[in-house]
Amino acid sequence: MRAFEVSGRRLNFRAAAEELAVTQGAVAQQMRALEEHLGQALFQPQPHYQQLQEQPLVHDAHDH
Repeated sequence: MRAFEVSGRRLNFRAAAEELAVTQGAVAQQMRALEEHLGQALFQPQPHYQQLQEQPLVHDAHDH
């Protein structure tokens, strides 16, 4: 969740990776895994940054 928080604040996986002292690929991989787990996209890629999706995050706690 830390990678999501930093990526959402920085809107850039490279900048998030620098802040977290990990690779950009590691941040992207964590975001893909989170999106798969939740079953929806969290970021909308843009040419030089990541835009958070405008749709509300919906997660049914009973799915586990």
